[in-house]
Amino acid sequence: MVAPQDIAAAQFGFVAQSTTAEQLLVPWGFGGAGYLHSMVDAGQRLDGRARATLVDNEDELLALGSERGAKAWSWQEGCRCVAPLGAQYDARVAQLQQALGGAAGMPLTVRLSMHGQGLYRRFSWAVEGVAGQISLHVQAFDRYALPGRGALVFGLDNTSRLSDPARLRVIVQTPAGARVQTPWLDLPISGSADVQWPLQAPGPR
Repeated sequence: MVAPQDIAAAQFGFVAQSTTAEQLLVPWGFGGAGYLHSMVDAGQRLDGRARATLVDNEDELLALGSERGAKAWSWQEGCRCVAPLGAQYDARVAQLQQALGGAAGMPLTVRLSMHGQGLYRRFSWAVEGVAGQISLHVQAFDRYALPGRGALVFGLDNTSRLSDPARLRVIVQTPAGARVQTPWLDLPISGSADVQWPLQAPGPR
């Protein structure tokens, strides 16, 4: 098995060597996007040259279509390198659509809360309904495995690419392969707020 840091290094190398925004990179598991975006930004500032465009989530992957999707680059287990998806694009799309279709009618209730003070934030969550592996996708930043409920404290500094509000999606992958997910939910980082699904509207606490 390839170590995650080796996959990250291959993706960083691809971004560093890319020469046009027409080149597309699908990050492995859609994780670590914040670091990759930072590399794109830094490279453009250094030499003014365009870098690859990142495909940040499954919605963007589906929107590519077969022709562009086949030309998108991603980590490939077979060669242990970053290479074009080719025919794997259509296979990934079919697998994703099947997983989403299998989630019809499955219950999912989510509550996300943010409490801020200075440079620190306390993020808490509760996910109920269908059983499975839970992950939190932070748009253009990263993807994290989560237990059903919990809280964590994190800090912000000037190097953070976390947008305000943050765009979040909770995904539950069931043992049978269905994918139950929320829409993208906007949660303010500054101050204190919460957002619920199906009750979507965030509000101060």
